Amino acid sequence: MITEFKGIPYSALSLGGQSEYVQAASSGRRQARVPWWLNPATVIAVGLILAYRVVLSGRVNRTCIYTPSCSHYAETCLKRYGFLRGCYYTVGRLRRCNGVRFRGGPDPA
Repeated sequence: MITEFKGIPYSALSLGGQSEYVQAASSGRRQARVPWWLNPATVIAVGLILAYRVVLSGRVNRTCIYTPSCSHYAETCLKRYGFLRGCYYTVGRLRRCNGVRFRGGPDPA
């Protein structure tokens, strides 16, 4: 009797669920070609977002209608997709995040 091999249940590849690459591939969006920390523009943009969170985020009374907040979404997109595509997705999110059309709720990167 020949049985089908289903993999080792405790292998390093099966631990931790799906990787970020598999999740991004399943969402239809392509990952960045180089890691975000090797692109100087992405590092500067992520640093500006972190500075915004520390300095201005608590002082501005406006709250984001989406989960995660727009700054977390921007940071995730920049790290995952690189500078150009991350800025594109961030600008699209900021355009949706106005008070005219309320479509709040979860909006993952």
